[in-house]
Amino acid sequence: PDPLTVLSINSRLDQYLDDMPEHLKVDADMSKYAIGEAEIFTFRMQGHVLRTRVMYARLALLRQTLLVDAQRWAAPAQTNNNSTFRLNEKLHDEICALCLTTAHAVLEEVHANLGSIHEIPPWYSLMYTFSAATALIVSALSPRLGVRFDAEPAKTSWERAIRIFEFHKMHVASADRGREVMERYRDFIISSASRMAAAAAAEPVGNTGERMEMSSQGGAPAVAPEYTNLPSHGQGLSHDQQDQQMYWGQQSGMSSFEASTALPPTVMEGLDGFLGSYSLDEAWTGMQQALGDNNWNMGGFNAQ
Repeated sequence: PDPLTVLSINSRLDQYLDDMPEHLKVDADMSKYAIGEAEIFTFRMQGHVLRTRVMYARLALLRQTLLVDAQRWAAPAQTNNNSTFRLNEKLHDEICALCLTTAHAVLEEVHANLGSIHEIPPWYSLMYTFSAATALIVSALSPRLGVRFDAEPAKTSWERAIRIFEFHKMHVASADRGREVMERYRDFIISSASRMAAAAAAEPVGNTGERMEMSSQGGAPAVAPEYTNLPSHGQGLSHDQQDQQMYWGQQSGMSSFEASTALPPTVMEGLDGFLGSYSLDEAWTGMQQALGDNNWNMGGFNAQ
């Protein structure tokens, strides 16, 4: 993604929050308004919902750069003294740092309102948590972001994500599966990051010693956990998911038949499709549908 475009859209999100009516801001002083408790409750709830949705929109925006840069982190280091390249790299680094900060903020917001009158519906809560937690996990690949799950703030954010899924086990049948995927994926990425660091430190470029399996595109490690496999060729997908698949095909210039049988493109090539910005959400909705018709698939989400 073009960093200037990303920053421009991010600025518009900031402006949206600034321009929001005073009574819809989370910290608004309701004593200034001649309204009853019912109206205050409604405005407070609307304020929390709007703020959380803006957080999620920001996360979805910034996450694309994070995922693209994950391929760069996984690939052999390249030196380029071109000033434009260095500036672009710095912009990407700042966007990735902001994405990580946003992921922490999303997890803090959702966790703080668990069981409260301002709590968002369980499906949304888990979707936001899943997206933020996976962004946090991918950040562990970065040599600059310094994400360690045994140190703050990642330790607390990860614990919050787990608590959110634990809390909603009674509300959403797939919450246990979601937690399992997050934990196994975190362990896989941590292991991959450790092996990458060890290989980079111990082996010079061109050495034929043991290395991680490399993918055919971009020279990036093929990190493809088996538990993230999704139905291919449209099988097992809801009507809404098939529509999304057709959309991606049309954007890519495919024929109707090709689009109907193609998986959505990932944001970055060379790493597992689960890391793609679209596929993160698809993985979540796919988990819902795998458990049967429980109204937690994308169709149910759109109908709310």
